[in-house]
Amino acid sequence: MKNKTDAADTFPPMKIEEIDQILLYELDAIKIEKEDERIKFILQDPYCPDKSHIHSVYVIYKKSILNLLEGRIRSIHSHEFMSAKKKDRTISKEDIEYVLEMATVVVLASENNGVLTNYFYSGHGERLGGHHQS
Repeated sequence: MKNKTDAADTFPPMKIEEIDQILLYELDAIKIEKEDERIKFILQDPYCPDKSHIHSVYVIYKKSILNLLEGRIRSIHSHEFMSAKKKDRTISKEDIEYVLEMATVVVLASENNGVLTNYFYSGHGERLGGHHQS
């Protein structure tokens, strides 16, 4: 019988900057300030990390990416994803309130010098993983 292992032993610690690059450049997320009034209600969720530990907040809004995260599209290499991505519109940070209802908001938190120690996401992005509390 295997012993339980701590998640920290199984997965190497990841710097938020590394995850930031994936969210911004692979998932076309928009980074916004945690003080932004438009996301205040999301950050009040009881599962959301304490605001003092929040390092970065992102909004994933493109339909092709959301469908990928929700498991409706299997792969970023599929024809389905490529054609859906071509139809996506890019919005500016100023227009976020128009997509918040259907977007996934990702919150990254650190209690350890920029190393990810907690995260939270709103929406249905099952491929982002589950809620993680360290």
